[in-house]
Amino acid sequence: MKDLEPDQTIYFENYQRYNQQGYMSWPVNLHEFKHDPTGLPLLPLAKYGMMTGGTNNPGENKYLLKKGDVVDLVLVNHAETWLPELGTVDQHIWHLHGMKFWILGYGPGRFNRTDPAHQALLNLNNPAKSDMGGLYQFGTYFGGTPLASVENITAGPNLTANCEINDPREGCKYQYAPMGWTVLRIKAENPGVWAFHCHVLWHYLLNLKAFIIIAPEEVPDMPEGMPLTCGSPNLWDIVRGQAGLTANNTRLEGQFKTLA
Repeated sequence: MKDLEPDQTIYFENYQRYNQQGYMSWPVNLHEFKHDPTGLPLLPLAKYGMMTGGTNNPGENKYLLKKGDVVDLVLVNHAETWLPELGTVDQHIWHLHGMKFWILGYGPGRFNRTDPAHQALLNLNNPAKSDMGGLYQFGTYFGGTPLASVENITAGPNLTANCEINDPREGCKYQYAPMGWTVLRIKAENPGVWAFHCHVLWHYLLNLKAFIIIAPEEVPDMPEGMPLTCGSPNLWDIVRGQAGLTANNTRLEGQFKTLA
């Protein structure tokens, strides 16, 4: 593991906040995951280059990795500091489809690779390997001693404002404090579109998810006419047709067709 230096580091900033409808949500990097507007699955869209916004779209939490690269996935657990009921922040169990990762370490605040104290918390000798890894809370901001200082707050208004949810007044905008990090490492070897998400169901449903995309062009075709689900049409054939391809991937008319 010591010989595997990361080619890329991706931060997955986990936020816990109330959305505009007044419900708690957990957006990644303050972006809510968006399904493709066609309603078609990501895998065939990525394979045939039809994904809206391109295959690599961090703004929608879709990340294209170069096959063979070593990539560190850094999870950071943020909490809103001004919510009156907030004395803790949820902990998360992150799960990756399609491959396992090495769990290098975890600690307080926000991970800083150049910080010797954070480097000392990484296990590069014999890290555990799994497809599940925890993102924890270290300390509290209300009723306890914070392990991340006020200076580390990532944005924000003053802490003493008497704010309501979605309060528009100056000094009542969102602010966040880093409450813990976990570093995972993968080697991008398995072609596909792989879900990476919190395994707490309501967190997953409320946006705590992303997709790791590796060499989608290498994913084999499903057999022609085979439905993805019982009673459904073969969506691979639909995407191939929209992309101007025959069943054997021969280009039709030399160009892509517009998705309906």
